[in-house]
Amino acid sequence: MLDNILNQMRRSAERVQRRGEELTQSTRLRLEVFGLSRELEGLYARLGRAYHAGADSEVLQGIQDEIRRVDEEISAREHLIQELGSDTEDHANEAAAVLSAAPRPNAEAYDVLPSERRDPEPLDSERQRERER
Repeated sequence: MLDNILNQMRRSAERVQRRGEELTQSTRLRLEVFGLSRELEGLYARLGRAYHAGADSEVLQGIQDEIRRVDEEISAREHLIQELGSDTEDHANEAAAVLSAAPRPNAEAYDVLPSERRDPEPLDSERQRERER
């Protein structure tokens, strides 16, 4: 029984580590999307200035090609972020199943009377959600 608990804890720790890596990768991708979005805004501004200055169609086409390239890069990174999000949900459901299967201590194990047990105060994020409802 102790070995089972230890193995479950190891698996849970590995899942937490993977989740941390996924969050790091997702954050890195979001930063890249932000940078590419700024680049895209600059390209649109450049295209507008070139158009109003009467630039040749070759120049305009070159800027439009750059815009398409950056837009495709943004789409690719957003797709990766979505994939990471769906993997994260799968891991969260799997971790919840493991944790619910693990033995839980009860009040008697700690000599705590049910009347002495107190629910923790809700977190700020939980309070915020309650206000929004």
